[in-house]
Amino acid sequence: MKPRLYHCQLIDQDGKGWMETRLSLSRRHLRRDLAARGILPLAIVTARRPLRYRWHGGACSDFIAQLADLLEAGVPLLSALDLMANGHPHTEWRVLIHQLSREVADGLTLSQALRGQPAIFPALYSRTLAAAEQSGALADVCRQLARQQQQAHALHQRLLRALRYPLFLLSVALLIALGMLLTLLPQFAQLYASLDAPLPWLTQQLLTLADALRHGWHRMAAGIPLAGLALVTLRRRGPRLQGALQHLTLHLPGYGILLRDVTLAQLFQMLSLMLQAGITLPAALNCCRRSLPLAAYRRALHTGVLRLRQGELLSAALRDPHLFPPQCRQLIRQGEAAGRLAAVSHHLGEFYRHSAQRRSETLASLAEPAMLVISATLIALLVLAMYLPILRLGNVMQ
Repeated sequence: MKPRLYHCQLIDQDGKGWMETRLSLSRRHLRRDLAARGILPLAIVTARRPLRYRWHGGACSDFIAQLADLLEAGVPLLSALDLMANGHPHTEWRVLIHQLSREVADGLTLSQALRGQPAIFPALYSRTLAAAEQSGALADVCRQLARQQQQAHALHQRLLRALRYPLFLLSVALLIALGMLLTLLPQFAQLYASLDAPLPWLTQQLLTLADALRHGWHRMAAGIPLAGLALVTLRRRGPRLQGALQHLTLHLPGYGILLRDVTLAQLFQMLSLMLQAGITLPAALNCCRRSLPLAAYRRALHTGVLRLRQGELLSAALRDPHLFPPQCRQLIRQGEAAGRLAAVSHHLGEFYRHSAQRRSETLASLAEPAMLVISATLIALLVLAMYLPILRLGNVMQ
């Protein structure tokens, strides 16, 4: 569920009224939050302009990085939030930061205010900042959190870029092939009919496919978006299907290992940050588990937390060799023996981040020529199927 903007007419327990624009998931959530602060909403009107801004991870990490800059410069927290709210270019973020500033001014800590926006800030933010507030190192932890989130976002973008151009090439090749099937092949079909000669098997199959596409394109055009909608709905509401798709993705040659490295980099970077902030290992793993996108890793970490609470070490609790390679568990074991688990987690996070970068570059360099070969083969088959009957007829006439 995405947050929305609401224009509110409010009154407090002293009878003081005012107008305010707030951000919330729904009217029910907004009324509950206001009631918890002793504020009565007289009127709540949904903003006419729809909220189109995407609350992506890069924007959240930029917010934390800018907050770290101001705190390191000696600016008080409330003043820093007000400065950021007044200078932000997006209306949604200005409303959000003003709302955070008001909640902090009313007595909440920054971590508690962020916890009230779970659709925007992951649990990693509130839990890490809560530990930083207790230790008095809010600026340093904000800087580390921003760096970790920016690295994770950059790694995710690199993963997308590694696949974007090859998929573009394949899409162009499919469009060209579809155009040849629907436009050129019917013209050749008339020529083939005038030859009154048996057609090669490949040409017959392509003519059948072209005829099916010409007469059934409206059903296919209606079925594609419906199939996509059904797949999205099943992925959102069907954990088994989503888990099966992710399991299949993790076992794809090349891409599965890259996805594993990206996930491990994100996991150990978050774990290192939370351990350095003073959060206990089971709580840190639970928070990391909720932040990971892959269901297989969430299940493995859930089982790992249960084993930790039964007295096992982390290196023994993470048993799946496909999700956690042996060298990974060996380094964790050494860190546990030396009492340097946070440092080892940081080292593992950096190791898998660099590994994911190298693998993404390798995958991109291999995928581009592979897509070119596939595209050329597809078009060559179409050209061969169109001209093969003419070549065969020429041989017969000779």
